[in-house]
Amino acid sequence: MNRASFVLHDLFFGSIHRRLAFTFLILIILPITFSSVIALTLLQEKVKSKANIGYEMAVEQAANSIDRVYRDLLVASNSLMLDEEIAKILSQGVPEDQNKRYYLQSIMSNKFFNVQVSTLDFYTNHFIALLDSKGFVYSTIPSDNVSGNKEYERIIRLEGLGGDANYVRPAQRVYPIYFSPTGQDINYILLLRSFMDVTSGTKKGDLIVGLPEQEIAGIINGLVQVPGIKGYIVGKDGEVISSTEQTEIGTRFPLFEALTSGKGLKDEGLIINSKVLNRLGWHIVQVIPSEVLFSDFTYARNMLVYLNAGFLLIFFGVSYFIARSISKPIRELNLATEEIASGKLEARVKVLRRDELGKLSLNFNKMAAQIRGLFQQVNEDQKAKRELELKMLYAQINPHFLFNTLGSIRWMADSSKVFNVSKVIVALANLLKSSIIHKDEYISMREEIENIRNYITIQKFRYVSKFIDEYEIDERLLDFRIPKLILQPIVENSIIHGFEGIEYTGVIRVQAYPDNGRMIIKISDNGVGAKMEELDALLTGKNKSKDSFSGIGIHHVNERLTIHYGQSSALKMVGAPGEGITTTVIVPIMVPDEFAAKQAEEPTAEHSGNLAADGDKRHV
Repeated sequence: MNRASFVLHDLFFGSIHRRLAFTFLILIILPITFSSVIALTLLQEKVKSKANIGYEMAVEQAANSIDRVYRDLLVASNSLMLDEEIAKILSQGVPEDQNKRYYLQSIMSNKFFNVQVSTLDFYTNHFIALLDSKGFVYSTIPSDNVSGNKEYERIIRLEGLGGDANYVRPAQRVYPIYFSPTGQDINYILLLRSFMDVTSGTKKGDLIVGLPEQEIAGIINGLVQVPGIKGYIVGKDGEVISSTEQTEIGTRFPLFEALTSGKGLKDEGLIINSKVLNRLGWHIVQVIPSEVLFSDFTYARNMLVYLNAGFLLIFFGVSYFIARSISKPIRELNLATEEIASGKLEARVKVLRRDELGKLSLNFNKMAAQIRGLFQQVNEDQKAKRELELKMLYAQINPHFLFNTLGSIRWMADSSKVFNVSKVIVALANLLKSSIIHKDEYISMREEIENIRNYITIQKFRYVSKFIDEYEIDERLLDFRIPKLILQPIVENSIIHGFEGIEYTGVIRVQAYPDNGRMIIKISDNGVGAKMEELDALLTGKNKSKDSFSGIGIHHVNERLTIHYGQSSALKMVGAPGEGITTTVIVPIMVPDEFAAKQAEEPTAEHSGNLAADGDKRHV
């Protein structure tokens, strides 16, 4: 007991390299063990899932092939039923004269032969038998005895058919029928159908088209992709119609109740895929033993166990030498300093000691925290500086003095009946209230359009009859939020620079419409236009206007849009000398309740509304 306590004490509280060696081994053994168990479990499920998909596809392909065979049988029977001469022969009955009987049989043989060549030639040892209402049989299998003809009547009776009923369906079991060309009985899968006169709608006889079970077995064999897998075709009564195991044909499928009850197949050690052929009433079943499915996985699992055991032995030998040359606290400090140097300022060292190394780790953590705090403070200061610059642009004059002065001027204009001046003063006051008094970063599209109208009203007083303005705004956009004063500087550029020196009436057109959760705003003019380098200068701020209303130039608008929404929302200006300029603004649609949440998110976050891609456009 004392010896064990001493060993444990030496491992946990001994020298650094011993503690490191012990910790290293534990940290290697546990992850390898747990990761191997988890990986093997996930791999097993993945193997099962992928393999099962392949097996299900094989079942689906087999179902399609069998359905194609069934369609061929239907096509053959349809060809016979549509032959009016056959219907006429069945209606006349069997003549007593032997020569006439042979003549009718030769006609029927030719009819059968044509159908066989055109539709059934791909299938070997098939046959067609047609019974009239008296039980006489026309067949592609030569039969001179009455018992051969009676066999067809027995089959129809066993299937619960006959009489005047109109039916068409496959037999729900296989029937051995003597095939004289081979001289032996062959198991046949049959299509049974009442032969109806398409003209009168009356039944004239019974039609049987048979294919050897081996034809269907060839399709079922495709389910056996790996030795040990079995494939079955099971009738609606549970009898095995065809199977990869010939001895099981004609027996009852042992899992038929579970197959049809819908409770699922949970037979231990078996994985079962099945598909129902609704038109035939058959089930295609694939039975896969678990050991077959996971044979490759078992081999891979054993190899992984052997490899992990070998790696663990190597780790045991190497860990002792590593522990002697490295100490854990120093290594942690080294890694942490590298992370700090690479920019990961959240890196910290665990302080688990009270000696010099512990104090060194504690001081390192304090230093890292101070660096991170200073870095965050610098970022906040930069952000506050940009917001302050924007606010300074919004409020460069005393608003109360300005509005009192404007009110006095308007009163004087109204008293003097100079109503045009009064109208301009009202427009200027409204515009200044929006830009100075309202400090919200976001306003509605309706308010931004109103700002444009007020600004244009002022400029029309200055440039009499020089330009007109047109608006084409989707009314659904009017209550959505956009950053304030992003459109007025663009309109201002069109008036001051675009219409400078023109001798015709300028036109400013403002359009807005939704497109896939975005608001597309286009402001175009028919002014003097500009070269590409001049447009670039506007966007970058190299060409600044000193005659602007708000002090916010186009480059400010461009910068604000990219800060708020990312580079995809940068202004797009297109124009050429003499062709005017079209400026496109693209912003995410923000409903009125969303704009407050937008202010708290990252600048490049995007919001989208639920407008249709192409809404109705209306003039407002």
